[in-house]
Amino acid sequence: MSAPHRPFLRRFTLALLGMLLLMAVVFAGLGWMVARKPANVISVIGLDKERRLWSWYLVFMANLLSGDRDGDLVCDGAELFCGTDPNSAVSCWPIRVSCIFHSTNPTIAYCG
Repeated sequence: MSAPHRPFLRRFTLALLGMLLLMAVVFAGLGWMVARKPANVISVIGLDKERRLWSWYLVFMANLLSGDRDGDLVCDGAELFCGTDPNSAVSCWPIRVSCIFHSTNPTIAYCG
């Protein structure tokens, strides 16, 4: 008994979709580790790289969910990343200014 014949394009597409799913799971898992278990990440890659990853994921989440449902002037994505409630204005998140350096001009992450 042999496997059923499948055209090359179908096999290639299934393999590509599988790799994209794997990359999405790894991306989300790394973001969760950076946000919720920073001590584990620091022990593996070091403090400097963990801070850069933290800043990158914070900006990514702030751009992904840039709305502000509770009116506290903090993006919902940044609040979700920091572990606070985006629907409650009284839940505050840890204040840590993140500067992302693009060449020589510093850019501050903000709600836009």
